[in-house]
Amino acid sequence: MHSWHSKTRSPSESTRIMTQEALSSPDTPSADSEAASCRLAKRLVTRESLCLAVLFLALSATFVYFEEEAAGWNVNTRIALTYSIVEQGSFSIDRYHEIPYLETGDKAYYGGHFYCDKTPGLSFLAVPFYWLLWTLKAQWGLLPGLPHWKWVLWTRYLVRIPTVSLTAAALGVLLAAMARRVGLSRRMAFALSVGLLLGTFLFGYAIMFYPYLPGAFFSVSSYALVFFKRELWRRPGASPPTDIARGSRLFWAGLLLGMGWLCEYTVGLLGIGLGLYTLWAVRHRPASIWKYVVGGALSVVAFYSYTHAIFGEFSIPYKYEHNPFFREEMAKGFQGIHLPRLSVLLLITFHPFKGLFFYCPFLLLWILGVYRGFSDPSLRRARPDVLLSLFVVVAYLLFNSGYYMWWGGWSAGTRLLCPAIPFFLIPIALHLRQPGKGLRTIFGILIAISIFWNLVITSVTPQIPPGFSDERLVAADVSEAPHGPIHEAIWPAFFGGLDGTVVNAGQILMGLPGLLSLIPLFTFWIVVSIGVCGGCRETPTSDVNASL
Repeated sequence: MHSWHSKTRSPSESTRIMTQEALSSPDTPSADSEAASCRLAKRLVTRESLCLAVLFLALSATFVYFEEEAAGWNVNTRIALTYSIVEQGSFSIDRYHEIPYLETGDKAYYGGHFYCDKTPGLSFLAVPFYWLLWTLKAQWGLLPGLPHWKWVLWTRYLVRIPTVSLTAAALGVLLAAMARRVGLSRRMAFALSVGLLLGTFLFGYAIMFYPYLPGAFFSVSSYALVFFKRELWRRPGASPPTDIARGSRLFWAGLLLGMGWLCEYTVGLLGIGLGLYTLWAVRHRPASIWKYVVGGALSVVAFYSYTHAIFGEFSIPYKYEHNPFFREEMAKGFQGIHLPRLSVLLLITFHPFKGLFFYCPFLLLWILGVYRGFSDPSLRRARPDVLLSLFVVVAYLLFNSGYYMWWGGWSAGTRLLCPAIPFFLIPIALHLRQPGKGLRTIFGILIAISIFWNLVITSVTPQIPPGFSDERLVAADVSEAPHGPIHEAIWPAFFGGLDGTVVNAGQILMGLPGLLSLIPLFTFWIVVSIGVCGGCRETPTSDVNASL
């Protein structure tokens, strides 16, 4: 079997060979050859950085291009907490939860006051940005005379950009860098990252004040701190894997994971897999895992300090849920989680109603990548990463199929699976490393379909009514609508002139109607694609040594 470097050379290897050739040439002074080697290395690093910078800017511009005006309960309760902290110095959302454009049923009730029933991480992240806007308004007269509903609309958009959209773009950069380390070319790594961010349900949640993208960014960052360090062990003659156990890297990895959980409860599932992965990575010095635990515990302490300040006990807000249906269902099983159901598993994977693989078909390559990761002896060192991916995806599918609100309320697809989507990366990247234009053609077709599906959804509304009563959905009885609300509502709205609740920059800034408002975005991506195809030419590379 071929190794990861059987047909390619990394930039560092190419530089070393050129240097040796130059030194052996009688016509070239050694000093000049060393200078040429340094210049080549700098060009490679600069091109790599430029490609990632383009990716960040392209994703950021795409997410900023859209805004969901009809925020919904989930968004309203989170932004209300941010407003209350800055404006009132309080965790109570009494002043906001019944305002028509901030109305929410996602709230806890205790001691005569209403509170956000969600994890507070995203609301906390938005506090400094909203504080700046509030201060500019109070002291400098920012947007004088603006009606309050417009103030809410604009400030929600402005705080969403740095807390959600830019972290989503940063997540894309991180995923591309990890794909490069696995051995993909720049163009393939760029395309895979774009697919994961624009060709999945993450696209819709990158344009709203939801916690999935920040949660995913923090958890993947935690993973990356271990992943990139572990790659160094694969070099010939490398010392035993103890470097990662030294210094503060494990502490920061734990802290990042905890921050992800503070944004989104279900990141706890990721925490189990990432904790085991990290423990395996420091197996030669297992006692060092205390740094990881301490880092993660800080966010847990912050969360329970927050809930203790509200409820007088260490609890979660769902215990005091105000909505009777939510309260009753959350009291069943373990916080509303029951044994997985096969019918729901089908509905959240392949069924047109909410199926992940139906609307994001390129993710099917993950199955082939997992198989290759375990069957190909040359990839044996990648198996811990493949195993982590398998654990995360399966754990989220089982959790989602057993959760009482498996459909995710008003949502595009199964939003509860969003934190797991970035962890499809490694197996897909391993599969795409295989030579052959046919594979890349299939990948390109599946990516195009996935991006188109999710662009249609995002440009109309990512918050799609399920079309059934809560009681029928809890029983997973959706047999009367086999094609689901996406087909029945989103398609007509899209081709009918983007008749939804999402607005875009083409409409607001250029006055373009309907589908014409997407032309500037399409033009922008055509330019980006041409630039990437022309500027990111390079054979697959990896810092990973010969044998996995």
